[in-house]
Amino acid sequence: MTKKQEVTELLIDIFDRINIDTPSNFDEILEFVYEDVCTSAHETDWSDSDVAIAFRRFIQSKTTI
Repeated sequence: MTKKQEVTELLIDIFDRINIDTPSNFDEILEFVYEDVCTSAHETDWSDSDVAIAFRRFIQSKTTI
């Protein structure tokens, strides 16, 4: 399984845990999260927490205050 496939599965797990349908902009979210994990997390020792942090960063990047 590739890193992107793993990130995809973990991201879908997040949606399942918070009980929401897969968003229509899933591809955009996945690309952001994958790139964030690749640049921010350890190259080989990353985890579901890194995906959750990246998803939070995606949400924050779309939030205007």
